[in-house]
Amino acid sequence: MTMNLSELSVKRPTLVVVVFTVLAFLGILSYRSLKYELIPEFSSPVFTVVTAYPGAGSVEVENSVSKPIEEALAGLPNIDVIRAISQEGVSIVMVTLQINADVDPIVNEAVRKIQAARSQLPPQALEPTVTKICDKRRDSVAREPVCRVEHGVHYPAGRFADHYRRCRLGAFRPDTGRNTGNVCHALFPA
Repeated sequence: MTMNLSELSVKRPTLVVVVFTVLAFLGILSYRSLKYELIPEFSSPVFTVVTAYPGAGSVEVENSVSKPIEEALAGLPNIDVIRAISQEGVSIVMVTLQINADVDPIVNEAVRKIQAARSQLPPQALEPTVTKICDKRRDSVAREPVCRVEHGVHYPAGRFADHYRRCRLGAFRPDTGRNTGNVCHALFPA
């Protein structure tokens, strides 16, 4: 003779209360043992190489700046992905490393390789800047305010650059967190 769950619950209510009490206790115990943080510290294995090439178009930036830098960085160990963004006047090469990679020696090697490849870049190109995206041991990009800049269709480039600099320097007040114009919404860490 088989008993279904509802019949068992009616005939043995004490068993049901004990089972649910044990489940509730285990749930509370599990919740209290969770380790969580509002803003956890982490070290992301990503670094960028930004090179300004004033007055050059995006195709010229790609061919004469982004590709030589990508080729120089291709031989680094523990690389997962290399992405390049070539825009008018600037090249951004993002290198994502494997999770278990030690970032510091790889970034040092990347700087050496970029310096060696500097002769392949146009003389008008400015010095490439290598930046680690996040390093929990030092002040880094992760410690900077988060800033989202929206570019309007009819927004002059000079004013856009000015707003970006103001946002980057923290000119927008943290108590308002929002500029009244249509350009920048800034969030500041607590």
